[in-house]
Amino acid sequence: MYFSQLEKRAILTFANGMIAADGKVAAKELLAAHSWLKLVGYSDSDLSMDNLEASQAMTVISNLTYDEKRVVTSILITIMIADGNIDDKERAMINLITSFCDLPEMNAEDVQKTLKDLSEGNI
Repeated sequence: MYFSQLEKRAILTFANGMIAADGKVAAKELLAAHSWLKLVGYSDSDLSMDNLEASQAMTVISNLTYDEKRVVTSILITIMIADGNIDDKERAMINLITSFCDLPEMNAEDVQKTLKDLSEGNI
């Protein structure tokens, strides 16, 4: 799956926001984010890009295809659950992003299927 530099910045903006949402930066959340982002083609230099303004990131994410949105949702959910504690602020953030960007609602099974589809080159 290919994301443009602007799309990568938008995804990274929300990934960084999810990592910091609960006020703590957990190593497991960073590892989860980096693993997913590398899987979808981020380079080390991409991981250090500046965040976009939230409104710009929302506009960019809103214009992605359904499959691309599945990937974004999977990244954010994986980050949210990585430390084993889902904080109310993380829930609020995923709900807000899902609502404003028209992301698909997904459960753990959906996230696993997306990961499998990505690793097999099906999306």
